[in-house]
Amino acid sequence: GKALFDAYPVARSVMEAVQAATQPDLLQVCFEGPDTTLINTTYTQPGLLAVSLGALAAVKAQYPNIMAHVVVTAGHS
Repeated sequence: GKALFDAYPVARSVMEAVQAATQPDLLQVCFEGPDTTLINTTYTQPGLLAVSLGALAAVKAQYPNIMAHVVVTAGHS
């Protein structure tokens, strides 16, 4: 998630929005740990959401019409 955050401003914006809506230190914990905190569901679930939505935002920014070609999506939690 850190490379995505650093490389794509649109991903950074989405990830910061998830952080603002959940845990004030979410991204710090995701990027720096400690793992003992990250494995707590209150961080794991929002962290997965932040990175997933950030990745989607980055892809959509690079390929604006990509969603016209999406037939199905899947998730894992």
